[in-house]
Amino acid sequence: MDKKNQSLYESFNNAINGLIETVKSERNMRMHLITAVLVLLLGMILDLSRTELMILFFTISLVISLELVNTAIEKTIDLITKEYHPLARKAKDIAAAAVFMAALNAVAIGWFLFGQRLINITRSPLRQVINTHPADLIVVGLAVCFVIVIFLKGASGAKTPLKGGWPSGHATLAFGIATAIFFYSESLLVSVLGYVLAFLVAQSRVEGDIHNNLEVVAGAALGVLIMALVVLIQSIWLA
Repeated sequence: MDKKNQSLYESFNNAINGLIETVKSERNMRMHLITAVLVLLLGMILDLSRTELMILFFTISLVISLELVNTAIEKTIDLITKEYHPLARKAKDIAAAAVFMAALNAVAIGWFLFGQRLINITRSPLRQVINTHPADLIVVGLAVCFVIVIFLKGASGAKTPLKGGWPSGHATLAFGIATAIFFYSESLLVSVLGYVLAFLVAQSRVEGDIHNNLEVVAGAALGVLIMALVVLIQSIWLA
């Protein structure tokens, strides 16, 4: 009996030690934990419901758990081999992708839990047709842009998803945001400035030799098209 209790104690001790070691050695884990504390405090201040707090706790636990798994996989691979191997790199990248997807999910959930509590956007005549909060719709549109860009870059054989490849992700997101501003802003000047800033973002990618003109134009067109379609579909659905 004592042996079993000792074994259970050692199991908990090892688990806590693993968490502590990860916090010591991994900057991302420290960032996750600091963010978790701040988000939970914000949830208390904004008086989240019990269900919302449950969702928040689950989301935080998911990100931290996957970060622990990712760290364990990296340490195991480093123990097995110190030399570069394509399969070792793929294993690490896939483990990191799991954390990345959980983090994106956390950002989306955080927005839907806190977004409307933190901002108050007046509605224009167009917004009266679209019942969904404009900011929520923009988040959905940008998420769609991101997923499609990643898919297209994978299909086109881009070596690095955040640098180079077809189409330009920066141009897609920049022009997607500019298009959202065009639909929801009551000021023509603000709409024009939005597209000017998007153009500058796209131009910087060309001048930095990260993308060519075709990749940037494709990204810009994709961003405009996706955001316009998201707004159009929502308008037709609720008309």
